[in-house]
Amino acid sequence: MECAKGSRFAERNAVNGTRRHKEPALGDAGGGAGAGSGRVIDAANQWQEGTVSRGGGSRLIQRNKRRRSTAHGAFLAERNGYVDFTQLVYFVEIARLQNVTKAAERLHVAQPALSQSLQKLEQELGTKLFDRIGKSIRLNEDGRIMFRYSEQILELYHNAREELADRLKSETGTIKLKFLCASDLIPDIISSFQAFYPGIGFKIVQSSELMDYDFCITSTYNNVAPENGRLLHDEEILLAVPPGHRLARRKRCRLEDLKEDSFISLDAGKQLRRLTDTFCKAVSFRPNIVLECDNPALVRNLIAAELGVAFVPADTWEQIYNDRIGYLHIERPVCVRSIFITWPQNKYISRQGYYFLNFIQDYFKNRHWLMRGEKGR
Repeated sequence: MECAKGSRFAERNAVNGTRRHKEPALGDAGGGAGAGSGRVIDAANQWQEGTVSRGGGSRLIQRNKRRRSTAHGAFLAERNGYVDFTQLVYFVEIARLQNVTKAAERLHVAQPALSQSLQKLEQELGTKLFDRIGKSIRLNEDGRIMFRYSEQILELYHNAREELADRLKSETGTIKLKFLCASDLIPDIISSFQAFYPGIGFKIVQSSELMDYDFCITSTYNNVAPENGRLLHDEEILLAVPPGHRLARRKRCRLEDLKEDSFISLDAGKQLRRLTDTFCKAVSFRPNIVLECDNPALVRNLIAAELGVAFVPADTWEQIYNDRIGYLHIERPVCVRSIFITWPQNKYISRQGYYFLNFIQDYFKNRHWLMRGEKGR
C-alpha cells in the first residue's frame, strides 16, 4: 500500500510539474496588455490587475488552488461557451479601429496574440464577426451586434468601479463641467457650490468638441429637451440698442424693424449665435453683422459706443446690463432659449455628481427670480 501511495504521489507531482511549465501566469493572459488610452484599454489593465494573487500563506497551496480554479473555470468556459473579459476588450478595440495592427499597437499587445484572441472569440460564438477583404477587415452584421453589447458590458464594468470608488470619497473628487452657455455665471455657481462641498473641485471647459465630461450646460430652441438632461431655465432673448437709437424708448419690437441696422454678434461657432440665426431665418430676416466677438462685456461696450445693436440673453448675461442701453422684447418671432444640464448617455453619475445636479437646479430656480426683480421686469 505504501509503495502504491508513493507511486501515485510521485505521479501527481510529475503531472503538477508539467503543468507548472505549461501554464502562463494569469497576469500575462492575452499577451500582457499594458497601459493605453481610453476606457477599453484602462478596463483591460484593471481586469488584469484584479487577477493578480494577493499575499500571505503557503505559496504552494495558493498556486494549487489557483491552478484548480483556473482549470475548473476553463472547463466551464469550454463547456458553456463563456467569453473571457479580455477577449471583449480586444474585440472592441479591433472593431473601433477596423485594423488588427493598429489595435495591437494601442493595446500594447503582440499582433499574433490579438489575432488568436479574435479567432477564439469567433469560435466560441460560432460566427464570424468581421468580413475579411484582402488585408482589411470590416464589421459584419453579427459583429455589429456583438460590438454593441460588448461596449455596454465594458461600460457597466467601468461604472461599477466608479461606484465602488465613489463610496470611499463621497465629498471629494473632481467634476468635469462643460459650459456651452451661461458662462458668466461660472464663478458664482462654483463658489456657491463649494461653500457646501469644499472638497469637490472642478475642471471647466468651453469646447463643444470635448466628449470626456461629467455634465454640460447647454441650450436649445423651443424647449427641445436633449437626451439625459434636466431643464434649468427658459430664458428670453432681448434686443439691446444704444441710447441714441430710434427704438431706444420703446419696450417691444419686431425683427423686421431692424433690417437697416448694424448688428454686433458673437462668433459664428457660439451656441447663442446659432440660436439667433435660427430666430432670424424664421421670419426671413438676415441681420447685417458688422462686428463679431466672444465676450459679453465687450458686446455691452460696443453697443454703448453706438456701433450697433445685439441679441442678449435676459438673465444670464448679467455683465451686459447698463443704464445707457435700451432692452426690447422681441414680439416676432418669439425668442426664447431653454438652458439644460446634460450628461453622457450610460455614464455613471457619482454621488458628488448628484450633489451638483440638485444644487444647480435650485441655483437657477432662485437666480431666475432674483434677476427678474433686479431688472424690474
